Amino acid sequence: YDEKSHELRAHYSFQGVPQVKKDIIIPLENSIIGHVVLTGQPYYAPNVHEDPHYFSSGMKISSEMAVPLKVNYEVIGVINVESPELDAFSERDLDFLTTLAGSISAVLERARLYQTLKVQAKSLAEQVQLRTSELKMERDKLFAILESAGEAIILTDINAHILYANPAMERQSGYSRQELQLQNPRMLGSSLVPKTVFSDMWRHLLSHQRWTGELINQHKNGHVYDVAVAVTPITGADGEVTGYVSVQSDITRLKELERLKTEFIANVSHQLRTPLTNIKTYVSLLNKGKPEKFPRYFSVLHQEIDRLARLIQDLLDISRLDAEVAPNPNASTDLVEFWEIVWPSFVERAEREERQLEISLADDIAAAQPQIYMEKYQMEKLLTRLMDNALTHTNPAGIIQVSVGWQDDDQTALRLRVCDDGPGIPENERPYLFDRFYRGAQAVESGLPGNGLGLAVVKELLAQYGGTIAVESEVGVGSCFVVQLPLVKPQTGPSEPFDAG
Repeated sequence: YDEKSHELRAHYSFQGVPQVKKDIIIPLENSIIGHVVLTGQPYYAPNVHEDPHYFSSGMKISSEMAVPLKVNYEVIGVINVESPELDAFSERDLDFLTTLAGSISAVLERARLYQTLKVQAKSLAEQVQLRTSELKMERDKLFAILESAGEAIILTDINAHILYANPAMERQSGYSRQELQLQNPRMLGSSLVPKTVFSDMWRHLLSHQRWTGELINQHKNGHVYDVAVAVTPITGADGEVTGYVSVQSDITRLKELERLKTEFIANVSHQLRTPLTNIKTYVSLLNKGKPEKFPRYFSVLHQEIDRLARLIQDLLDISRLDAEVAPNPNASTDLVEFWEIVWPSFVERAEREERQLEISLADDIAAAQPQIYMEKYQMEKLLTRLMDNALTHTNPAGIIQVSVGWQDDDQTALRLRVCDDGPGIPENERPYLFDRFYRGAQAVESGLPGNGLGLAVVKELLAQYGGTIAVESEVGVGSCFVVQLPLVKPQTGPSEPFDAG
């Protein structure tokens, strides 16, 4: 019986039935089988020719017996038995057929359930496979994000045991994942962190709150570094915390920049305050002092104004260097031409300040006419600051020696030496000599002019072009500043025009 089409289709169960009689459609009404489907009850017709429900299929039938096949109280078919004899079946036959129908119905129900379960299992397997694939894709995406993240990330369980550390954490801490596995994140910390910081952290985390702050960690090799940390609880579907994720950013450089900025402001304030105080004092003396002392007052005022001008120029140079503007690739200074133009002014200045200036240029350099890889105005700044330093630290009537030669036999660079016969530089001060605003103890105590920026400008300017500067010094004898000046490399093809922006 087909519920959708409301059709009854006969399937004969013995041989000898003509092909045309098989799979015939039996009407739901006006047939014994249809009556059984509609009533759901067994039915026996001892003489079909007298039965109002009989439907003739064209075969010689005299008696017919039919019982329904039910699954979940719904008729799904009929077992129909026919005979050419009148009253061929008994009550016992009807009971047997009913029992048989019940057994068949049970088998059909189990088969239907099995088929339903099979379909559901297949559908569930497909859904599980699809969801598993989606979860794997999401996990792979998350893992790729964690692995490629620039910030150091660690995942811990509820007891703060490290379960995962990304490559950035390995680079930041110096520890491998294997070394970090199942360890407490406190192993990354240093003794410089107050215990109150960790107490505050756990107070937030135990309240299911995110904690942010700064820590001082210790690298595997022993050095300490500053980190900005954000620790977030990981909660499950029930809202309970299952672990923690910590993201750490190395802010050591930012801290250092902040320190340098503060130090820079303090140094500039000091360097500006001293000449301004002197200027204010001597302007006041001009108003109240004796006219015969005016020349001395004006001399001091000129010195302090020059000092301010040099400081401002040095600050501007430092600012330009900090901007990290790429050097002109076509920069070039003819050494011989530059030498002839600039050095007479330095000789005149040395004489004016009662110092002797000895200059020497290697014999073969003039013939080679080397081109220094640097702009002319930058070369002038470099030499001016070196000469300022030498003149400042050379005693009256002392000697300043300046020489230029080849750095090596390949003649790929020049070596400039500027030597003075001043007090020399103690060994413990030499590592800081080229730091911004650094001034040696002897210079500070003796009140020598300067702001501690000149040599820093020289070093940073040289670094832009691949040059270097070093110091050779002996206390009580003097100091030599040795500069390596890069030369312009020979052209191997057409040069690109330089866009200065």
